[in-house]
Amino acid sequence: MDYSFKIINSSAGSGKTFNLAIEYISKLLNSKDDEHFKSMLALTFTNKASAEMKDRILFNLSNLKHQRDKIVLEIISKRTGLDQSTIKKKIF
Repeated sequence: MDYSFKIINSSAGSGKTFNLAIEYISKLLNSKDDEHFKSMLALTFTNKASAEMKDRILFNLSNLKHQRDKIVLEIISKRTGLDQSTIKKKIF
């Protein structure tokens, strides 16, 4: 299991939630364990930020599933090293 940590620290409006959602999805897709999400932890300072992070992850997964966001697909493909067809198969 990979126990690496990543800290995203920057000012408001700089894309932290976007980057965290992409990082989370990338880790899920690179895992061979279908239940890897159960061992992942993302921390925020407020309940509102936590809800926003969860919503953003689910939103991006839905967009990937329904092929509505090619930019996110390209970014995740670059981060994971997986080709786009493999990502689409894993999402379904």
